[in-house]
Amino acid sequence: VVRDRTYSLLLGDPGAGLSTSLSHLVMTLTEPQPQSNPIHTLLSALLPSRRSSRRLPVHVPLRRCSPRNETLLQDLLDPATGMLSAPIRRPSPKGFFQRAFQQGHALVLFDGLEEMPDEEAYMQAIRKVADFIQRYPGNKVVVTCRKAGWRGSLHPDFRIFQAVHPDFCTFTALPLDTQQQHDFVHRWHAAILQPASHGVPIDKATSRKRAEKRANTLIGLLSSKARLRELASNPLMLSLICLVHHQREDLPGGRVALYQACAQILLELWDRIDQDLGHSQLTTSQKGRLLQRNSHRMHMLALREIERDAMDHLGLVYRP
Repeated sequence: VVRDRTYSLLLGDPGAGLSTSLSHLVMTLTEPQPQSNPIHTLLSALLPSRRSSRRLPVHVPLRRCSPRNETLLQDLLDPATGMLSAPIRRPSPKGFFQRAFQQGHALVLFDGLEEMPDEEAYMQAIRKVADFIQRYPGNKVVVTCRKAGWRGSLHPDFRIFQAVHPDFCTFTALPLDTQQQHDFVHRWHAAILQPASHGVPIDKATSRKRAEKRANTLIGLLSSKARLRELASNPLMLSLICLVHHQREDLPGGRVALYQACAQILLELWDRIDQDLGHSQLTTSQKGRLLQRNSHRMHMLALREIERDAMDHLGLVYRP
């Protein structure tokens, strides 16, 4: 999509992998690739022939846009938005990103249009996207949005936007088919079950057989549980299914039970890590109640993210 199009809109369900795809694209474009690697040929296709360097990938979480800033560039360079980490922002030469935009060298990835908290923030976000495209033509642009949050507009007047940018194409992330689900399960287990057992190295053949056996067991369970089999078409849900089965060697029956099991597994895992580091001050049960309280309060306040320092101010800390 990115290779063949200048402007792209990617739609998908929650957990379909939109943000993950953008992160993967950023990592791929910024990792050095040997000339002989086939990926290098693919990446080179992103660039017009007159350029000798790759495009600069710039990931923009739209939820972090600030109403104080008029343009995307201001958001990008504002330390308060956190769009650019300090190790990237501070050593960058003055005017680096503006020059890249002006010269059309960038691939700008606008992520999560549906995550704006209200109508005013949504309209400001789409104005910034449209303004960027008009200010800096020649860059490639990708916008992601959940299907349920898509309002059919990337401009206050979408007719004007379509007239100016008729090549803005929409693509939808498809669910995983059965073969893709099986491939995912096998690769997940191959990655998790590395060739070691309780710190003792084992040969790769043994590790591979163990991973294949666990993967096949899970695939067999999915075939017998219709409700979970439907969930497995979503990459995020399938990764949760793999995690729960890996830890418990069984599967609950449905989405809510799956979430509960996953949350409990992660709480227990984090609690063991805290105890090993000597940082544990709360029990697993207390941590669960704290997460419930925080989730409810953040939902009521329409908060997608929260800084650690703000938690105490909002009362999102544990009180016995």
